[in-house]
Amino acid sequence: MLFLSFLKPLIVNYTIMFSLAFNLNLLAPFKDNKEKLTKRQFLVYSLGFSFTGVLCMLYPIESLGETNFDLRMVLILVGAIYFGLIPSFIIFLIISIGRIIIGGEFVFLGLLINFTAFVVPHMFKRFFNPFEKQFLIRCIAFYFVYFIITNILVYNMVPFVQMSFLLTYNTAFFATYLALLFLLEKLKDVNRQVEEATYLQNVHTIGQMAAAFAHEIRNPITTVRGFIQYLSTENHHKDLSKFSPLILEELDRTNQVITDYLQLAKPRKPIIDSFMVDRIVKDTISMVAPSATFQGIRFEQELSPHLFMKADGQHVKQCLLNILLNSVEASPPNSVINVSSGICSKKLFAFISVTDYGVGMTTEELEKVGILHYTTKTTGTGIGSMVVNRLLREMNGSVKYESVKNEFTKVTMFLPLHQD
Repeated sequence: MLFLSFLKPLIVNYTIMFSLAFNLNLLAPFKDNKEKLTKRQFLVYSLGFSFTGVLCMLYPIESLGETNFDLRMVLILVGAIYFGLIPSFIIFLIISIGRIIIGGEFVFLGLLINFTAFVVPHMFKRFFNPFEKQFLIRCIAFYFVYFIITNILVYNMVPFVQMSFLLTYNTAFFATYLALLFLLEKLKDVNRQVEEATYLQNVHTIGQMAAAFAHEIRNPITTVRGFIQYLSTENHHKDLSKFSPLILEELDRTNQVITDYLQLAKPRKPIIDSFMVDRIVKDTISMVAPSATFQGIRFEQELSPHLFMKADGQHVKQCLLNILLNSVEASPPNSVINVSSGICSKKLFAFISVTDYGVGMTTEELEKVGILHYTTKTTGTGIGSMVVNRLLREMNGSVKYESVKNEFTKVTMFLPLHQD
């Protein structure tokens, strides 16, 4: 019956401790870190454990006379084991102040037990290193040191306490202590696995990017090398004017690949300002027009006059250039590319839309646009689409893709509208 009376407050204390532990792990993940705690970890762990200890005093396991039996010492013990001297002292200090405020005849005993929970782990620090193997076994052995000292104090200073009560209380205390240690160790394991998985994913991604980069650079360089070898033999130098456009095209493709990778890896911070949309659009189209005209592709523009966006003009131009180049590559000879601009219905965003009537994309292909190394082109890395997505997000914008296979592809950029 005595244990059953413990059950309800014990569940409340468990809920308090474990929910706080999970929340603290979200704010500052528990790690195997032999170095000094970061400022964030210091504040989160110290204040979090202190707050939890105060809550435990407000919801004690049992009240006998003017003394409360609660689980606050579990927080002091575990804090001393994991977080070092200063954070554990802060935990001890705040919980002790809370105990003084609660008051009662046995305040001194409560403070003495708090002090024992704080001091003993540091006295045996070299025997209970949280980075050594068999850590939990050592902590169990350490607990009995605390158990002997505190039970001698309680049994001698609280004359009406019964041995059966102490046995039940210590059983609940020990179970809570083990459960919290086990939880923190599991959280550390999970965090370690997440870090390893993230590291391996980053290594894999870097490997893929390096392989794709090498492949994309090697192809045009090999082509240019072949032209140079051909032109340097016999009298083939006379064909330089014939092959120079192809050589320049390959060099331009190499430069574009390098630019895309650099922009993805280390983009500059956007400089937000207002600019006239039709000017940016016309300037960008003029950059693409020569190669488009060579294929008989023409641009039809439907631009709203006096339309201003609030974004980085150079970043917008880069995004639009990527989109226009893709449209030109996807368009058949002697076709049309429509470029339009306007204001969205809610009048918070302006848009720039590019529509080509080329190969188009399926629904499955649309879902993969912007994924690293995914491209529908025979020569491409998919980096350009990633750059567009990244730059637009940094300017509080977005991009929308619409397409029907073998009919059309429409790409629309949305960016904040400049309002007077």
